[in-house]
Amino acid sequence: MEITSNHYREMLREELQRRTGRNPRYSLRAFAKCLGVDVAALSRVLSLKQTITLRTANKIVSKLDLPEKERDFFLVSVMEDKIGRA
Repeated sequence: MEITSNHYREMLREELQRRTGRNPRYSLRAFAKCLGVDVAALSRVLSLKQTITLRTANKIVSKLDLPEKERDFFLVSVMEDKIGRA
C-alpha cells in the first residue's frame, strides 16, 4: 500500500479499493471482518462521522501487516485526528 494521503481513512479506502479491484464482489462487510472491526463503525469512520481508538488502530495495522513506516504513519494520523476533534 502506497502512502498517498496524510490520513488513515485514505489508507483504508485505498486498501478497500485494491481488494475490490482484485475481487469485485469483495465488500465493506468482508473488509471489516478481515480487520476485526464492526462494519457499521468502519462505514462511519470512512464517511468522517466517527474516529477510531488507538486500540482499534493497532488492531487494524496488525491485520493489514503494514510495513513499519506505514504503520507509524497510520497510528500518528489516528492520534492527530483525535487531537483535532478534541
